[in-house]
Amino acid sequence: IQSGAEKSWRAQDLPSTCEPFRPIALRVCNSRGVVTDLIRSSQPFYIELKYRLTEPVPDFRVQFKLYTALGQLLFISSDTDDPARHERYLTRDAGEYISRCHIPANLLNKGVFVVGFSAATPHVRGYYMDYHAVRFSIDETRGVGSNRIEDRGGFFRPALDWEIEEQLQSLAAPHFNRSRTLHSD
Repeated sequence: IQSGAEKSWRAQDLPSTCEPFRPIALRVCNSRGVVTDLIRSSQPFYIELKYRLTEPVPDFRVQFKLYTALGQLLFISSDTDDPARHERYLTRDAGEYISRCHIPANLLNKGVFVVGFSAATPHVRGYYMDYHAVRFSIDETRGVGSNRIEDRGGFFRPALDWEIEEQLQSLAAPHFNRSRTLHSD
């Protein structure tokens, strides 16, 4: 069952090979937790996967993959990338979980993006993957540089830290030292 920014799975539609993992729903949500397929670039948002494990799974991870609408991979992020979180969830017990990835404001440029995900025990077993699970759009309204009427290319529109430093200069012509020092061997 899918509607743009949200996809859900019924247990009977899943292959038995994904056990003990069962995806329930993948969603793109705005900062207030509302599922939406239109995100303003100036606002943070998150992607979350709700899932169930029917038995304990050691070294389990959920990985999100963000693609452009043309299939270009922009980044991959895992819920166990942080060493402390990896250690805390070294073995995930049976139960329901939500793995949530926070995307900061002013990261993505306008466009259409696709979220894929995988659930696996790295180098041991892949439980499930869906490379085109949900789609969403980024609108640049009030985003970085939107005070200018110009099309900025690229996939990212980050708010980078800039400085402008005014240099006080003498109005007189610059003075150049024309002397040279010669070294002999």
